[in-house]
Amino acid sequence: MKPSLSGFKSAMMVLALLVFSASNAQAHEFWMIPHDAQSQTDAKVLFELRIGSGLPGKQTVRIPGLIADFTASDSEGKYVVSGHDNSLVIGHIKPRVPGATLVSLRTNPAQITLSATEFEEYLREEGLEKVIRQRKEDGDSAQPGSELYSRCAKTIVLVDGKSEGFDKAAGMPLELIPLTEPLQYQPGENYHLRLVRDGKPLVGAQVKALLQGKKNWFLKAVTDANGEVAIALPEPGVWLFSSEDMVPSQSPDAEWESLWASVTMEIGKRSGQ
Repeated sequence: MKPSLSGFKSAMMVLALLVFSASNAQAHEFWMIPHDAQSQTDAKVLFELRIGSGLPGKQTVRIPGLIADFTASDSEGKYVVSGHDNSLVIGHIKPRVPGATLVSLRTNPAQITLSATEFEEYLREEGLEKVIRQRKEDGDSAQPGSELYSRCAKTIVLVDGKSEGFDKAAGMPLELIPLTEPLQYQPGENYHLRLVRDGKPLVGAQVKALLQGKKNWFLKAVTDANGEVAIALPEPGVWLFSSEDMVPSQSPDAEWESLWASVTMEIGKRSGQ
């Protein structure tokens, strides 16, 4: 059953307040975490939704009206992720085959308006200099920024100690795709990812890498002509990668429209392996 229009708007308002309540623009991060980033065939894997300035983040419930699409894909194809609204466990699966299972979540759009100062601070944090330049050219730098945004969150579960399929696209409009095999990765080497929008490489976009490990790591890189970044990760663990793209809105509800991409996955061998 689809949520009512009033219920949908209320859900989106709650989400907007949750995501934008902190003063630091980094509080915009939004991602999924599996209880078991490495699992076994037919073992139940639970997923949580997090927001905040980095791992571990603030856990949030599955708000009614939030999710537009929630699917998993593996070498056998795609299927819907089971889950319930108002639950801290936003969904669950039982991996069907060895290798990588990609779990992707797309949110419905939400609208937010920020003061000129807040908007430009957040644009700089996200590396969206192109929007700052456009606002300046249009004479809008001193005006509030209105934005229609939606999320493209992905997490990768590695099943039965295999990683085949980790570098496949889940088909989201903005997506971070890992390119370096995760299980044999050695800390200090470059880890490669590609950022695509509508299936095409996105050039000049900022990609962030975050980890709560021996210390709280927060790394940045900018995509090259192939839409790729290479980031030397200092230690193994469940890493969060994220990026954002913003373009002029086609909707009368906002001046700008943004997509946020995130992907989490375990990279590097666990101790004792």
